[in-house]
Amino acid sequence: MYKLLLDTNVLLDFMVPDRPESDAAVEIIRRCSNGTDVGCVCAGSLKDAYYVARKHLGEQTARDFVRAFLEALSVAPLDEAMCKIAANSNEPDFEDALVRATAEHINANLILTRDAKAYEHSTVRAISPQQFVDLFC
Repeated sequence: MYKLLLDTNVLLDFMVPDRPESDAAVEIIRRCSNGTDVGCVCAGSLKDAYYVARKHLGEQTARDFVRAFLEALSVAPLDEAMCKIAANSNEPDFEDALVRATAEHINANLILTRDAKAYEHSTVRAISPQQFVDLFC
């Protein structure tokens, strides 16, 4: 069983079937939903995925996806201390720094993202959803 922190792009891949790693994202969310792995997400990632999905899929569908994520995944805690860690990190992007700080704080085994390069300074290994599926499913 792996503890996985899912980046926003994985949520979007799950929501939109024609995105690049949609099938892998569906498999990962399924594994988290049935208890094979523990999936975690930052609250900000839920917010960002909802925002993007609402514009393309509509309000109701976007909220339905958020509800589904809340059933399948845990929302990792984010507080002032972690925001300060992220703000002072060597990550070039604050949003990525929040994901990194969260993954390190919850002792995730992996960060699942289509932007693994963004987390090269993290102590938590970042791989793509497809790499995860290829290696562990």
